[in-house]
Formats: sequence, structure tokens, C-alpha cells
Amino acid sequence: MAWILNKEIQGTDQIFLVADVMGSGKTALAHTIAKHCFEADLLTSSFFFNKNSRRLQPRDFVFKTARDIGARFPEVADHIATVLQGDPRLMHFLPTPLLFERLVLEPLTQKNVSGPIVIIIDALNEAKTSEMYGILRNQLCSLPGIMRVFVTSRVDQEILHNLGPEIRLHDLAIHDSGNHHDMASFVHSQLTRMAELRSIEGWPDQNTIDSLVGRAEGLFIWITTICDYLSSRMRPDEELAELLDHTREGQLPPELKMDFLYAAILKRCQWGDRNFSSGYEAIMGMMILQQQPLTVETLQEIRPIKLPAKTILIQLAPLVTGLLDASATPQLLHSSCREYLTQRTKGPWAINLQTHHRPLAIIFLHLVAEMLTPSLMQTCIYAEDWFPLAYDDADEQLHAFKEIHWYAVNFWIAHLICWEEMIPEWTVNHFLKKHLTHWIEFVVSKLEYQSLVPLYQYIQKFRPESSPGIEVWIKPTQCLLRILPRLVQDERLREAQVVAADLEHLTHMLEAVNLEEFNFRTLLYIPWDPRCVAENRGSQKMRITADLEDFERVLHHHFPDAD
Repeated sequence: MAWILNKEIQGTDQIFLVADVMGSGKTALAHTIAKHCFEADLLTSSFFFNKNSRRLQPRDFVFKTARDIGARFPEVADHIATVLQGDPRLMHFLPTPLLFERLVLEPLTQKNVSGPIVIIIDALNEAKTSEMYGILRNQLCSLPGIMRVFVTSRVDQEILHNLGPEIRLHDLAIHDSGNHHDMASFVHSQLTRMAELRSIEGWPDQNTIDSLVGRAEGLFIWITTICDYLSSRMRPDEELAELLDHTREGQLPPELKMDFLYAAILKRCQWGDRNFSSGYEAIMGMMILQQQPLTVETLQEIRPIKLPAKTILIQLAPLVTGLLDASATPQLLHSSCREYLTQRTKGPWAINLQTHHRPLAIIFLHLVAEMLTPSLMQTCIYAEDWFPLAYDDADEQLHAFKEIHWYAVNFWIAHLICWEEMIPEWTVNHFLKKHLTHWIEFVVSKLEYQSLVPLYQYIQKFRPESSPGIEVWIKPTQCLLRILPRLVQDERLREAQVVAADLEHLTHMLEAVNLEEFNFRTLLYIPWDPRCVAENRGSQKMRITADLEDFERVLHHHFPDAD
């Protein structure tokens, strides 16, 4: 807290970078600091990068930081809203560093905000692009002493080089005596508890504890993984002795050390059993690719297998968390395990992600198509065919949906676009023609609108010569035109901006439409903050509606049979 509260800090000292090896406890430290800052009412924003999520990347960091700063400082929120009103397109088309400058740097500088503004950034190495390095090195450090940015990252020479020597590097001192003592206390506690449960006398002795802690070489995750594994064995003392015999002594790179441990644990699984190996392949593939954590029951529904999914996951218990509670969501213990299974092993437990994207995408496409029945669409207030059913009838239909249905609706596009080839053309074409418009109406009514641009880009990338004709996109475009003014009226303004950006993209794709026949720019002229539409809402809505009507006339002129 002393660094956060020190008013004399300026320049690059406003960034506290902790870079250390995988499994050294960086994320745990970031969460702990965020918790303490929140309890002291000092936390402004926190962001945890994830290279496997489309929603946890640098642009998302900029928007979340701007939103969180605006929530803490109303005068900054007003400035951000004014900036977006003046140039609404920047939200979608401006490069990330310039976006950060417009939405974060300029408001903080011009409004003379007093700090500290505490931002926690975890797993910088998971950011997919180098844009974050410039934001940290050049932009955040330029603010006059009001920022306190705590950053964690793996040790990566590219990151350290791009951040420059001015940003001081801190590590977690995993080899010092304090960390060694903490690990020894943890091991003694865990092994003693196992001995009591299994009625093992005289174990663990000090030599066992010292040997285990010494082999860990400061990696807490190595210790916790072994202890989790031993806790599920009938004779943890014998299992530990065997593990230590097969674990190399001497210093190894952390990545290699964890790989040896993962392999030692996985070798004990029943790979000669076809039901186990095929079940493992299906469940682990889905666990690695899941866009949000799913329950064991849902994992099995998505990928039906002969063995109960939990039976398989129990064998993997040291590598998987969240197995004790039926409603819990199992997840891999650490990102290094995912990397090992998908990149660094050729054993029977290796996972080829590309073999999973295709079946998952097809499963979710069919599931969404089955969901979007006419009776369901009548419960969607943004649907063209909406009919106000009795609330009990609507509730009954929605309550019939399980986690698998909501997941499919939310993430079918994310799984589809990850497949490095084209899903069977008839599947995609049929879905676009019959169900895409209803999907838009459903997600806007029940969830939150998602951009169609990634879907269109995916289709164009792999099958441009046989991609669905532009007529397929007419109904979705008309649907968005109808929904946009209602989103504005309902003050769902961020979604309205995404819809407007999609409309611009779609109209450029519809090459037969003469874009000069109407003024599209006002479709993007949607304020970021509801307070900015409190005045003159009526005139603004009339202007947007007029432009939409113009565009509808153009569509009908060029595509008279689109309906």
C-alpha cells in the first residue's frame, strides 16, 4: 500500500511490474492486491488477460478501463461521452493506442483528476498483440503521478525489451528462505492430514518434506499439484516416494518441471481402456475450448460418452479443479497444463484442438436452430413476430432451457470461427437463411447483441467463391435496422453502437446498394452514456429513424424479393 499512497511517484515508477516464471503465484498475488485495494476503496479497475478469450484482449482493456474510470469520476464520464458523440466511429475503427489516448489519457489530463487511480493487470503475456507495451511504456507513464498500475507477467524477453529498462522489474523471490519456509509449512500440513485420513503412522518425516520442497525449486504450483494428486490416492506415502524417484533432481526450467509432473500423473490413467481414452479426448477437448466454465453435466451433454464424465475427471483430479460440488464447474488447474496438453506433448493425452472445433460448431448450430421455434420467438420483445404471451407461458419456455442451450446461443459463433476450414456449406447456408435473423432477435431480447462481423469474415475467408449470396444477409440487415432505434430508445447504447457498426459493414458488403443515397453517419451518432440522451432524445430518435427509413427504401429498390 505504501507504493500506492506515495504521492511523490512519477513517470515509469507509476508501474509496478512483477515478472516471474509460470506457477510462481503471480495471479494469486494480483487477486490479493485487488481485494485489498477494493476493501480500502482504492481499486479503480482490474483486468485479467486471457489469450483464449475474444473478450479479454487489449481493446477490451481500453473499454473496461475507460468505463471504470468514468464510474469513479463523473466528470471523466461526461468527457468520454462527449468524445464519442464527436466521433462515434472511433469505438470500432480507431487503433487501440489511439483509442486509449482518446478515452483514457485525454479525459484524465483535461479534467485534472487527482489520484491515485489504481489499475491491476494480470497475465500481460496473454495479450495477443504488442499494443499493450506502448500503452504502458508511453501513455500511462505520461500522466502526472496519478496512476498506480500493478502488472504481472511471465518472464518474456520480448515483453521486457518492449517495455524498456525504465520500467523496473520485480520478481517473487521464489528461491529465498521465506518462500521455502512457507512451502515447508504447507507440505507438512497437507501430508499430515493425508496420513491421519489413511492411518499412516510415522509419515511424513522431515526428510520427505525437505525432499519434496527441494524438488519444487520455489514453484508453489508444483507442490499444490502433487498434494492434490496424493490426496486422492489410498497410499499417498508410497505414491510420493515413487513420484520423487521419477522426478529429476537439479534445476530445471519451470515449464519442463511442470511438464514432467503432468506426464507422471497422466501416465497413471487407464489409457488401455478405450472408453476412458475416448471419453478423455471428448471431455478434455471441450474443457479446454469452453468459452465459459460449464458443469460436468453440461460437458457430458455436449459430448456424449459411454463413461460418466465425472468418472474420467476424477482420474485427472490433480489437474482439474471444481469436482467436489455437483454444481461446480471443472477447470484446468493452470494455463501451463493447457499448453502442455495442446502444444508440448505427443503422449496419448495430447489434445488436437482443431479436431474439436468442427463437431462443437455443428452441435451448437443444430442446437440453436432447434431452440428458435415460432412459439419461442413470440416471447422475444425485439422480434418482428412478438406476441405478448401470458407471462407463465413465456417463463415456462425459458425455464425449459438448460445451461447447454444458453451456452450454444452465446458462443456458436466463437466456436465456428476457430475452425481452420469451412464447416459444411449446407449447414452454414441453411442456418443463415432460416435462423440467423431469429437468433439476432432472441439474443437482443434475452441477452446482449453480438457482432456479426467475425461470422461474415470467417465465411469470406474460407469459401469466397461459394459463400452465401449477398441476399442471405438482407433479412439480418433489415432486422438490425428495425432493432437499432429501439435499442437507442431503451438506452442500450453500447449495443446500439455495435449494431450500427455492423450495419455499416453489411451495407459495404451489399455492393449493389448506392451508399450515397442516404447519410449513414448518423446511425453511428449514438452517445456512450445514457445521461447524454436525457435532453433532445425525441429529435435525435427522429433523425435516426428518418435515415433508417431511407435505407429501407434503398434496400427494397435493389432487392425487391428479399422478403
